[in-house]
Amino acid sequence: MKREHHAWMLARTLAVAVLLSFVSNVSAEGVDPAGRPIAETRITGLVEVPETLVRNQLRAVKGTPYSKKTVADDIVRITHLGRFSSIRAKVEQQKDLSIILTYVLIEEPLLLDVQIIGNKLLTDEYTMGDQTLEGWKPGLVGLRPGDPIDRFLIDQGRQRIETAYHGKGFHKVEVSYDKVLLKQKRILIYIVREGPFITIRRVDFEGNRVFTDELLINQVQSQPKHWFMRKGILNPEQLDADIANVRKYYHDRGYLDAVVGRRIVTAANQVDAMVVFFIEEGRQYLVKDVETKGNVLFSNEQIKREMTLKIGDVFSEDKRRKSQQALIDMYGKLGFISTRIVIEKKRNFDQNAAHLTVQVTILEGRAHTVGRVIVKGNRQTQDRVILRQVRGMSPGRPFDRSGMEYTERRLGESSLFRQAKITILGDDNDKVRDALVEVLEGTTASATFGAGISSDSGVLGSISWTQRNFDINDTPESLSEFFSGQAFKGAGQYFSLNLQPGDEFSNYSVSFTEPYLFDSEVYMRTRFFIFERDRDEDVWNETRYGGQVEFGKRFGDVWSAGVVIRAEQVDITDIQADAPVDVFAVMGDSLVTSVGIAVTRDTTNSRIFPTQGSRTVMGLHRVGAMGGDYDFTKASLEHRVFVAIDEDFMGRKTVIMLRGEVAYIIERNEAPFFERFYTGGRRFRGFEFRGIGPIGIAANTGLAGDDHVGGDFLLFLGGEYNFPIYEKMVRGVIFIDTGTLDHDINMNSYRITVGAGVRIALPAFGPVPIAIDFGIPIKDVDGDEDQLISFDVAFPF
Repeated sequence: MKREHHAWMLARTLAVAVLLSFVSNVSAEGVDPAGRPIAETRITGLVEVPETLVRNQLRAVKGTPYSKKTVADDIVRITHLGRFSSIRAKVEQQKDLSIILTYVLIEEPLLLDVQIIGNKLLTDEYTMGDQTLEGWKPGLVGLRPGDPIDRFLIDQGRQRIETAYHGKGFHKVEVSYDKVLLKQKRILIYIVREGPFITIRRVDFEGNRVFTDELLINQVQSQPKHWFMRKGILNPEQLDADIANVRKYYHDRGYLDAVVGRRIVTAANQVDAMVVFFIEEGRQYLVKDVETKGNVLFSNEQIKREMTLKIGDVFSEDKRRKSQQALIDMYGKLGFISTRIVIEKKRNFDQNAAHLTVQVTILEGRAHTVGRVIVKGNRQTQDRVILRQVRGMSPGRPFDRSGMEYTERRLGESSLFRQAKITILGDDNDKVRDALVEVLEGTTASATFGAGISSDSGVLGSISWTQRNFDINDTPESLSEFFSGQAFKGAGQYFSLNLQPGDEFSNYSVSFTEPYLFDSEVYMRTRFFIFERDRDEDVWNETRYGGQVEFGKRFGDVWSAGVVIRAEQVDITDIQADAPVDVFAVMGDSLVTSVGIAVTRDTTNSRIFPTQGSRTVMGLHRVGAMGGDYDFTKASLEHRVFVAIDEDFMGRKTVIMLRGEVAYIIERNEAPFFERFYTGGRRFRGFEFRGIGPIGIAANTGLAGDDHVGGDFLLFLGGEYNFPIYEKMVRGVIFIDTGTLDHDINMNSYRITVGAGVRIALPAFGPVPIAIDFGIPIKDVDGDEDQLISFDVAFPF
């Protein structure tokens, strides 16, 4: 709250203290008192501040030798109390050559009361603060009775109130305080004149010839009011940010002389306004030449080839930044982690020439080799769990800057840590340098009681216990250790126990994952489950119980492959007369076993919301490989691509996701209905869960019934445009889902759905956002079950 002011006051006081102490350090006889014993330390000028409070800050006390540094340090500590407008030290030398040290202080007068009047929108608790059970909770003003009368902090509080009102749309708010009352009575009263709430009704651009209004409006956050989606708040701080964003848009496209301003036109009713951004575009500059200097390790041509900004390109600030990063990474891969790259534009003297020269200056430094990798901050997580995530820092080898950055991101986005930071220790002149990896552990264990509702699964209850930093060898020594969360923790394993009873589906499972079996790149995943499908409208019930074990290996950070073994008992009961003949064919108990391989290639940059990269999953599974009642082969391939096409000034990205999936059961008519492919619901929006595909023949009529029985061939192709709407909580999507599901490979029943939806991210509901989509089939097939809304919502208790 007072940090900026204290920094200024500290610098001022230090300068004065050093000067005064230097001057007073010389006695009348010209003898330097340094090292002389202090006979007495006095404090003058105290009125309301307790002397004990000041003396607790002193190190230059009776009996200690006099030192200018100790006195200066005392002044720093007294300054941090924030109670004095002036602090200086005075030295008097006695006849016995001892020293009397006096600290001369001038107190800041204290506030007797702090009030705010005229604030109808913002409450007193919000602006002034509130007394809670935990203590004082400061508000916007940051001042309360008993604080020093500090003009800097008083004005800062006034500005904070104005800024808060601006954010609420009160553009003409005026905040002042009674200076006479403050001086005479030491009472601070803020006076608020809120003014009207001003709504943006229109946004215009003037002077833009190169870029249209439609392009530029997407670069600003100040938007006209639009139904419930946008409030049209007029915020001066936001307008300034919009100006910077439009200017950046021009600069990134070579218009380096572009100037952007704005004006506000308020209507006669004083509540509606039009915002006009006026632009002087200037001309577009091209890169005529690239000059390099300071490079020894790489040639000029190698430097130019690595750069994104090429000769003949439009000069772009974005390309300049990317070129700088590319060169830093190029040097960083060889251990040159201290290399400095400066890329500047050199204007030509010819004012009529629309080109420039790019100057690349390189300070290479020297290559550094990794010494030790030191881990700190992990109170519960074992060192080896962190060290196996480290990249680009192998002891004895050169540093790799890109690997270091990847490590920070990898650890920071993991489920174990909230933050990670890497610091290279030592000096730039050292050949061998240690690396410090600091982590801030997150909460890895969770016991939840909740409920969920989904268009695919109906209403579900949920009781679960999950430990994402599990250690199967860390058994508890007592029940209290178990219930306090001090057992089964620290090895980076995953354990989950889930009980999910529901009105349509019920699922009970226990899962365990060892990501690094015996500290190798081999992983193991296990899952044992009981699944029940019992819906009122169904003409049969289905119960499945069994388990699955996967052993796999990672090949670097992109590829992985595993062998999957599965065994299930499937029980089909309570079959009604109008059920499909496919259901009667497998009535009773069935044993299903399979052995398969799964290959994954993943280059995405996030588990929750990828903005770049792709993910490919390939599978081939032989059912019946270990016995059982069925023999057939399943093959599948799914590929997703994520591309960020835009990023606003708040760092929110607009992302396009493309998804393709194909799956096929090679032996026709060999798979029972419960092993075939199904789609619809969240996987193919616009249709009900399992609402498309082949329809079974009713056993009691011999005609097509109402129930889908799955297909042997599945094809899906779709795309999704995901964009920000409100802060980082609400995003919108526009999508197209297309595909088919049939008995064999054909395109006769191809379906197409278009739609839109929202994603709502609420921290209290976990990292996965609430998803609500509205899909409309524009091409379907007779027998398909349409569904306008598909959704997935979870409610933790």
